[in-house]
Amino acid sequence: MKIAIYPSNHGFGHATRMAALASSLMSFGAEVFICTDRPQFLFENLDGGCVEYRHCQIDVGVVHKENLLTDYQGTKEAILKLFGRREEIVAQEVEFLREHCIDLVVADIPYFIIEACGYAHVPVYGVTNFDWYFIYSELFKDDPEMKPVLNTIYGLYRRLDGCFRLKTGSCENSLPGFRNPQDVGLIVRNCHANEDIWGKYSIPKDDDILLIMFGGEGKMELPLDVICKAWKGTVLSPFEGCSVTNHVCILKDENFSELIRISRLVMCKPGYSSFAEVLSRGKPMLYLPRKNYPEEPCLIRGLDDYPSAQLIDEIPMDLDAWKHIFANIAGECAAMSIANEALAGMILASYFKKVYPRDRLISICDLGSNNFNYLLYNHSKGIKLHKHWLTTGLARGFEDGMLSDKSIENAKENLEAFLEIDAQFESEKKLIATGVSRKAKNADVILDWAESRWGYQTKIISAKKEAQYGWEAVAETMSDPRKSLVLDIGGMTTEISWLNKGGRVQSVSLDFGLVSLIKAHNQGEEAINIVCDAIDKLKFEGIENVVLIGLTAKLFHQSCFGGSEVLDSRVLYDFEELIDCKETLKLWIIVVEMVEDEEMRDRFSMFFVARILRALMSKCNIPYFSFNDDGINLGYARSLK
Repeated sequence: MKIAIYPSNHGFGHATRMAALASSLMSFGAEVFICTDRPQFLFENLDGGCVEYRHCQIDVGVVHKENLLTDYQGTKEAILKLFGRREEIVAQEVEFLREHCIDLVVADIPYFIIEACGYAHVPVYGVTNFDWYFIYSELFKDDPEMKPVLNTIYGLYRRLDGCFRLKTGSCENSLPGFRNPQDVGLIVRNCHANEDIWGKYSIPKDDDILLIMFGGEGKMELPLDVICKAWKGTVLSPFEGCSVTNHVCILKDENFSELIRISRLVMCKPGYSSFAEVLSRGKPMLYLPRKNYPEEPCLIRGLDDYPSAQLIDEIPMDLDAWKHIFANIAGECAAMSIANEALAGMILASYFKKVYPRDRLISICDLGSNNFNYLLYNHSKGIKLHKHWLTTGLARGFEDGMLSDKSIENAKENLEAFLEIDAQFESEKKLIATGVSRKAKNADVILDWAESRWGYQTKIISAKKEAQYGWEAVAETMSDPRKSLVLDIGGMTTEISWLNKGGRVQSVSLDFGLVSLIKAHNQGEEAINIVCDAIDKLKFEGIENVVLIGLTAKLFHQSCFGGSEVLDSRVLYDFEELIDCKETLKLWIIVVEMVEDEEMRDRFSMFFVARILRALMSKCNIPYFSFNDDGINLGYARSLK
């Protein structure tokens, strides 16, 4: 699924909250394009991976003078110049949407992209706490020349396919152009902390930190030297030229989310993303409003239930005044919850409902020994809508027939955000458990969690059923099913299926998988012997191709062959290609005695895949192998009535 997100080219707030949404969508497996002229660093180091960044200017927002005062004439000129490029902008966006086969668009809150989506036949959704019609109607209420422009903006907003109102920072009339907006909570960027901020700026870890930030618009005249002298601790700001020893000038592209986390107090202007990040951390805040800016009363009203926020209406210039302010700052509040995944799920749910309004959709999860595989399936049309996978490590630490408490909690933590998105869909929820769940006496712990917390119907399926579903997932893509084996390598078991002379599916389950082989290796066993001994007992006749399926097929193909993400069972590879692949993998791990980190675990896993394939092909004299990354959840989906 390909999603294009268009943050407004105004300040940093729209960009940072759309970065948060992008992160959630990517964690669900979507390919996300960010289309804006906001700095690329705002969209880096996100949970879920990296976005595709495309530099373009599609709106202008509001122009500011120094001290964040609105420049009415500058704003008017910028809007009229933008409207002079309307045809050019719409044409370039239509070309982009078509060329990249974009499935849906999210706008916060450029309006010309809505027109482009109409021409390109792409659904478009609006997300914001205010729209530009609201802002411009107030700014230009006494300017009749702007009426046609305002009417055009209003009309474009009315064509949105779905609307979402960021509840904190909005008010009843802040989205006049949006039809029936749905309310959502805080949207906050969550960036990984890749470095030690204290060490980077030589800050003692027991210091109280005052963070001063004013986003991406305008400049503020502050008595920074006075503020630094009044603050007993370290002051962080992006402003240069302060000579007070406790001031540290931070980079403008610094990770402000992480800076807020470590700060004692934050000083900022009213802005949705600044407020949201502070509220989600429960930090005390001083805020300095702009003059005559329509958004700010809505934003400030959103602080009614947040006692740790304090208004500074006029900026003091003397030391005693700042000492008094700092002596009376409030303590930390309870952090407000974040709704990133809920919003991502609501947008996707709206999209699927629009495109498939009367179809039966099913969310089907395969909970394996090491991974979780997801499929959103349109049962009415018999098509796959979306699939993704996550590592859970559920079987790690499995001993004496019991899953470890740690592995269960890790699995829940890894799945929580993903299932929050899926929970918004109007789909049937089904989960099939395999591998270690068949052996674990306490498998019901995580299955009960999936049922009670997320509404899934769960069941543990037999090895025979698992093999059958694997066959049904890929049978129709094979050139000659009568001459093919289907190989599904899991974490704890390996299933093989084929057709007998009567055309019925036969299967065998081997008592090893990638997790158990790594465990055997770490315990000093000859893991390769485990594979060879099991395969030596197998007997097949007339088999010419082995099809490796599921997530293992996807990862093995990516590691050793590269190429397309779409794997076709009819594309054959010969035995010599496998030998070359296996020898390459062997070079990685030949001297390793213990598999300890994740990177080495992945390499070992792929080495064992190659060894299993080689042993099976050698034993049965099979000349070819192929890949198909569909798995048992597709076979199960096709079996449902």
